[in-house]
Parts: sequence; structure tokens; C-alpha cells
Amino acid sequence: MSDLPNKVLLANMDLPRSDFGSDLFHTAYPRLDQKLRECSSIQLQTALTLAEFDTQLEEFKPSVILFVNEALVIAPSVLNRFLPFLQSGGIAVLCALFPNGSPPKRIDTLLASIGLPAWKTSDYHRTDFQLTPVGKANLHLHDMKETYSSKALQLSGVAPEHQIYTPRPNALTQSLVFAPSPSNPNNTMATLARIASGAVSYIGDCNNEDGTNQLILQLFNSCKVAGVQALPQC
Repeated sequence: MSDLPNKVLLANMDLPRSDFGSDLFHTAYPRLDQKLRECSSIQLQTALTLAEFDTQLEEFKPSVILFVNEALVIAPSVLNRFLPFLQSGGIAVLCALFPNGSPPKRIDTLLASIGLPAWKTSDYHRTDFQLTPVGKANLHLHDMKETYSSKALQLSGVAPEHQIYTPRPNALTQSLVFAPSPSNPNNTMATLARIASGAVSYIGDCNNEDGTNQLILQLFNSCKVAGVQALPQC
């Protein structure tokens, strides 16, 4: 394992067609933003424009890209640059405002285009999620929250070996408006899978939950310790 920190690019591009400006991430996710900047195991750079995104890919050469808004699904040029990054061994984490701002059908199209056609957007509600045994074993995740409540855009069709957090047994939806109903135990809120030489993690939490922030930071170290090639492949 290299002692060098992971190079992480925070892709927070402010695009004309975006519903979320770049300032919203810092406002809505202040704890995650702070933890990323304080984390000693990563070297962090930010891209706020498409030009900066291109420059950072060429000069900074990140090993991980955090897509924290919907730029990946609304800007073809971002997707065109992203695919070679993934194929060459890069790791992408789709999180924060990504599930909030990306239309579900566009998320489905994106996932299919990168080799994950079975992954589909599914239920959107708050429920209790639990860390899966496979997630613990494959990702070397330690000191993670075993269970926590999150309002998330979940995915269906994710194989068990790619699931990190799923609804706990007998979990119910949590709402101040609607009556509780059973959560689908086959859905997943957080995933990680190897694609070609790289890897993709989807985290559907739509709020600033501490458990999710901890997961994002742990993913960097887990992939570094285990290596991308050790991850289950789709």
C-alpha cells in the first residue's frame, strides 16, 4: 500500500442547466465539506467549472472523483471525460446532491452506460439501514455505524456482493405525513462495484447524515488498502 494520500477531486461544477449551484454543496453539506478538507489521508482539489474539471483530470490526476451534484448526468462532456477515467482505474463516488438533483431516469441511463444495467432507481423514503456483512468484509470497513436512519433514493437490482447498506430486517418507512409501510429489503442505499479497472460507488442518502459522511471517508481508505482489483466485479 502506498503511503501517499489519495488524490480526490470534488466535482462540484456549476452548470447552466443545473438546479443546484456550486454553493449549495457547501451550504447543505457543511460537515462533509469540513471533514474532506481536514482528512489527512486525502489530497483534495475542487472543480467548479467544466474547464477546471478538464484541467484537474489532466494535471492533478485524481484517483477518486466525488460527483456531488448532477453534472455527470446533464453534461455530456463530463460523461465523455469520466468514462476513460473509470476504465483506467479511477474510482467514482456519486453522492450528496447527486441523488437529490439527478432525475431518476437519467441516473438509470448513466448506470446502464457504465456497465450497470441492472441497477435501477427505486424507492425514495426515510428508513433504517444496516451495514451488510459483505460490505464489512470486502471493504475493510471498521468503526462504521451498524445502523442509521436516512432519507435516500435507493437502488434495486444490486447484487448482494455490491451492497454496503440495505434496509434492516423489518424496517418501516418513516414519515410525518404517510403511515409506516415495510421497506423493501432487496433495495440498497449504498453500493460499490468494480467496473473494468475502476470502481463506482452510489450513495443515495439525500441528507447530511453522519453515517454517510463516515462511509464516504472510509471508502477512500478501504479501496486504498484492498485495491480496486480486490472489489467484486459486475
